[in-house]
Amino acid sequence: MFFFNEKEIEYKDIKFKYEIRYGDVSDKVQKYFYIAISCSKAYVEEYKQLLKIVRGACKSDSFDVETLTSDLSHYSACNAYGKIHEIENLMRRLITFFMVTKVGKDWAKNNSPDAVKKNFARDRSNNGHEYASELHKLDFGHLADFLFKSYQTKTNESLYTEINSLSDSEQVNIEKLKSFIPTSNWNIFFKDSINVEASYLKSRWEKLTDLRNRVAHSADFTEEEYDEVEEIFDELKPILNDAFDQSVKLKIESDEREKIVSNLDSKIGGLFREIELCERYIRNSAGDTRNTPIENVINNLSGSPDIQKKTLNSFIELVNLKAKLTAETSPSDENINELENRVLDFKEQINHTWNDEVYNIVKGLGGKATLNEIYIEVRKTSKRTLYSAWKTSVRRAIYTNSSDVELFGGKYDIYKKVNKGTWKIRENIEESILSDFLKSN
Repeated sequence: MFFFNEKEIEYKDIKFKYEIRYGDVSDKVQKYFYIAISCSKAYVEEYKQLLKIVRGACKSDSFDVETLTSDLSHYSACNAYGKIHEIENLMRRLITFFMVTKVGKDWAKNNSPDAVKKNFARDRSNNGHEYASELHKLDFGHLADFLFKSYQTKTNESLYTEINSLSDSEQVNIEKLKSFIPTSNWNIFFKDSINVEASYLKSRWEKLTDLRNRVAHSADFTEEEYDEVEEIFDELKPILNDAFDQSVKLKIESDEREKIVSNLDSKIGGLFREIELCERYIRNSAGDTRNTPIENVINNLSGSPDIQKKTLNSFIELVNLKAKLTAETSPSDENINELENRVLDFKEQINHTWNDEVYNIVKGLGGKATLNEIYIEVRKTSKRTLYSAWKTSVRRAIYTNSSDVELFGGKYDIYKKVNKGTWKIRENIEESILSDFLKSN
């Protein structure tokens, strides 16, 4: 039973807003009625029941009921997609981890069925788009192809060579011949690690692929279909998580684990590449090639005038946090964000390490100087080891601290551009600001 007035329908002590419009159909002895009923997410179940009652009341021999838009369908589809996306990422994570640890970095090229290789090749031309991993180049359905489609791990030419090498009297090694039979990655790598039958996982993935397509392309995603998604989600999530946890127990060298973590998360991979650049700066400061262990480079730089103590300590913290994150089974968002902040802090310190030196050189030249004059003084007076990019660092120390150029950092407005290549220290800079600027090294 429900009650209504001009603006609301009351059902089970809950009030639902509604709107009704009606009119005549042109050139027909017919009328149309447009009804829109809304509710908050807190009363979705009661809302479903109310809609069923309203539809039933409207249906008769003289009425045809058409659903124009269904927010319930949209609501179910959004919830379903979140679960499908989570399962998809768990599968990508598991496959990538297994293949990197068991095969190495060329796993996608060397251990993929032909249908999957074609998709890898097709997606490489995607306008330079950077993927989190090789598997992110594949759509949802092709993830199953990677697992279950058979392919040859040895070439036909190798088989012919093997046959030709046999003598008439020689006994054939059946097991060796069987190695030429096409097989799947499931049989090679996964069947002993995932506690389900291949047929079960394949059928569930195919069903999930169909439901995913329904979410993407159907205007009417039903509650029953959402229930199917939820059922498959509840079945597969613990299976994929358990399989991944088991795989992590494999003994892996630290540098290989670093590669795996980078592959699994594009953000982490990007941060690790940034840290490589930071390490290059540290090595340059020590006049070192890449052959010396970074721990030794850090020890050699301790107390050296070639680098600020604060900058070196920041790099040490960066290295330690990277090692901590690399060792985690599933790197936490907190540690990823902390690593990102550390990288940004270190890069900012690199930019600031020249502030004091460049300022004092310009001041010593009468408060005004050309870039060339500054370069000459740096060569004469700097205690640093000057590497190939040192002039860029000098210019950045000026540009990031001048509101006259686009690279201005927005904090310390120290220099005024006189003309192209000539700069001077601004007049009337507050002592507190100047003091903070010179301490920002």
